[in-house]
Amino acid sequence: VCPTGTLRVEPGVVAKFVKTPSKLEFLVDGALEVDGSAAAPVLLTSDSDAPAPEDWQGLHLAAGSTGDVRYATSDHAVNAVYVRDTAASLDHVETTDSTRGVYVRGDATVGIHALTSRFNNDGLLVYDGNSTVTVTDSTLTDNNRYGVHVNGDYGYTAPQVSISGSSIHSNLASYDLYTWRFQNPGQQVVLARDNWWGTPDATAISSRVYDYRGQSLSPLVDFCGWLDGEGGVPVRDAECPDLAVCGETADWTVTTRPYVLTSDLRICSTGALNVGPGVEVRAALTSPTLDFTNLGVLAVSGTEGGEAVFASDAETPGAGDWSGLRLRPGSAGTIERATNAHAVNAVHDPQIVSLARRIIRDTCGIHVLWIE
Repeated sequence: VCPTGTLRVEPGVVAKFVKTPSKLEFLVDGALEVDGSAAAPVLLTSDSDAPAPEDWQGLHLAAGSTGDVRYATSDHAVNAVYVRDTAASLDHVETTDSTRGVYVRGDATVGIHALTSRFNNDGLLVYDGNSTVTVTDSTLTDNNRYGVHVNGDYGYTAPQVSISGSSIHSNLASYDLYTWRFQNPGQQVVLARDNWWGTPDATAISSRVYDYRGQSLSPLVDFCGWLDGEGGVPVRDAECPDLAVCGETADWTVTTRPYVLTSDLRICSTGALNVGPGVEVRAALTSPTLDFTNLGVLAVSGTEGGEAVFASDAETPGAGDWSGLRLRPGSAGTIERATNAHAVNAVHDPQIVSLARRIIRDTCGIHVLWIE
């Protein structure tokens, strides 16, 4: 499709691509409108009698193009759908039996709804650049490697990825959601809230998510609000706070339900966090365990009868369920009338911090260099 052209694909159309050594491509430089329907979806596929992954290149929405794809299947390709440096919308699209189901690269803005991406190598790959990718109500399961793979390629600006209301599980590699190679990784968050992970158990989910907890080049992944089943409801009634407090002052004041952390909480050197009276902060029991790290300013302001609580969210909590509060050199803070429970080190390396009427219990220990 040339830069000056528009192609509209009608419901029920089948386009087959002959298998050739150079691999044919459906290349869009202009405008593409795929208007399939639930009753008559569009099919883009291989013409081979025995189709296989990488028989053809796939649908490529190139830089400067526009793409609106509804009710369509693309299969047996290198990239079933490839969006690079442009805006696109995918609604009720199925990608299967390809190296990559949906591949987003560069400066792209992509809205994805009701995607089914299975039996590929990666269900969704977001690579490099300043992409914004929003995924809702989708299925990213049974892929040969990852359901979701986010690779920042050390770009100056990181991809912004949000996935919700989706099923992400049963992929064949060690992880269902894999992230790495981010600039400023401890300041970046992949939002994966309100999804079904094939289990309601937070520890099992966390072991299938590769993020900053296990690799300092990966961003944080927030899977708060994990569901009790496909299309279900959150297992935990909880506040889901921002995991990276950077360039802002955050105030935690809700006392009717706990703030639940599913990955490391990091207060950047440019950030400040105020934890109010009666607030409960619960750390999910994750593998690896999560940290609460302050590089900026932390103010915990419990009161008599309204102590702040930092503790494990495990059903049967125990010492070492989470790493504890890490107050790093150069940080500042005041912790008053607070309870810290079930940590490895309740307070680790506090620097320039005031501790007043603090209860520390059920921890593996406390490692304190000095307290001012």
